[in-house]
Amino acid sequence: MKNTPIGLPGQNENEESCFIDSFGANVIVLPTKTKPKKLDMKGTDGKKYSYLFKGLEDLHLDERIMQLLTTTNGLLSENGATALRGMRARTYAVIPLSDHSGMIQWVNDATPFFALFKKWQKRESTAHMLLNNDKPNEAYMQSLMQRPTEQFTAKVASILKSAGLRVTANRRYWPKEKEIYYSSATATEWFKKSTSFARSLAVTSMIGYIIGLGDRHLDNILVDFRSGEVIHIDYNVCFEKGKRLRVPELVPYRLTQNLYGALGITGVDGQFKAAAEETLRVLRKHKEVLITLLDAFVYDPLVDWESEAMEAGHRQ
Repeated sequence: MKNTPIGLPGQNENEESCFIDSFGANVIVLPTKTKPKKLDMKGTDGKKYSYLFKGLEDLHLDERIMQLLTTTNGLLSENGATALRGMRARTYAVIPLSDHSGMIQWVNDATPFFALFKKWQKRESTAHMLLNNDKPNEAYMQSLMQRPTEQFTAKVASILKSAGLRVTANRRYWPKEKEIYYSSATATEWFKKSTSFARSLAVTSMIGYIIGLGDRHLDNILVDFRSGEVIHIDYNVCFEKGKRLRVPELVPYRLTQNLYGALGITGVDGQFKAAAEETLRVLRKHKEVLITLLDAFVYDPLVDWESEAMEAGHRQ
């Protein structure tokens, strides 16, 4: 298909119309549970647009959350204090195709925090071996490819068998703030990115607190190194659904050492606190707008409130 009259999915109304000129020759299958496919499209403006096609998953809830974020961004842009700081929550297009499939706009130049941690972990391991003239330890290198839950299981099993398991690098000592520093060419660029990181983290944290967003592991939190903004993906666990998991999520939002360390010398008492307060002030002022949007979720069949209430009753 070439030179089609089909518009690119997820275009904003304010943008100029752009149509699908051609499709990429390759499709990338991601190695996750549902095997989503990444496909590239070329627009009539000459730019490349990437999308992730997902099956066996209903994306209507994610679409509604994006609408909520877009409305919140509009409220923040109308307020003088938040507009001056450029505060917003990054959004992306979500296009449900059916009840069990859909496509999501690929967020370019954004990297998951977990991928950054793994890169740092491998650099530390390589540096340690070079300094000590050690040979690569096959078991240790294999542990670097595992996820935290897999590492925990492997450690417990090994401890039960024998003592003296070699421990991998701890995330607590991961210098997160240097990731933004290394991606900046000048001190001015670093300062802008650091400020943008703190403000976007505050905005997304406050919105996440309001909608009860959970499942905020490091694969679901991305950072755009061009601007320093934080981007959240996968909004399936919201409305405090995380509190009903086997291991309940009790924190209002994620602010672990992985994120706290990237806030710099001021920690939460600098740009993060100021941006969080301004965000809550704006959202409280326009609470009627938010309540109107959230009312749709109450009657939305996507969120089966009755079945969840019955399950909670059975557990009691």
